Amino acid sequence: MSLLLLASLYRLLTPRLKRRGVSIETEIEYRVGPYFVLAVNVKEIDWVRIVKSAHKDVADAKSKWQQEQEEGKEDEEKLERPGVVLSFLQHCYGLSKLTRLEVMAQVLAWCYYLHWSLYTPLCFLLYHSILGELFRNYFLATVSDGKALMNEMSH
Repeated sequence: MSLLLLASLYRLLTPRLKRRGVSIETEIEYRVGPYFVLAVNVKEIDWVRIVKSAHKDVADAKSKWQQEQEEGKEDEEKLERPGVVLSFLQHCYGLSKLTRLEVMAQVLAWCYYLHWSLYTPLCFLLYHSILGELFRNYFLATVSDGKALMNEMSH
């Protein structure tokens, strides 16, 4: 059973991750009876592809959110536009409600507007120092539960 799960995981996740710029290897590290530990090791990361896919994901989520907002506004009366300060405070409040994976996606999406020679070393250093676990969780979450992440990002 564990070998079947390993093969299925590798077969399903590897192509999705590869399209996003991450190549992995999987193996069973430890097995006792019906219990086992499955390891997913990140072998290589193409930061340009990761940033492009994060930008696309965030842009799709934002457009979906805007469509939902426009549909909701049709039913409501037209209200005055909030001032600059109120608009900024609303934006900050929205940012404070983001999860760690949503923040990671947004930061990677912002990197899209920088030159690759600037964000590649920065992402590399962050991955190999303090944010490695968050990056790995983000990589797996975007391919294994991408629809849930996109829905989470649109709210």
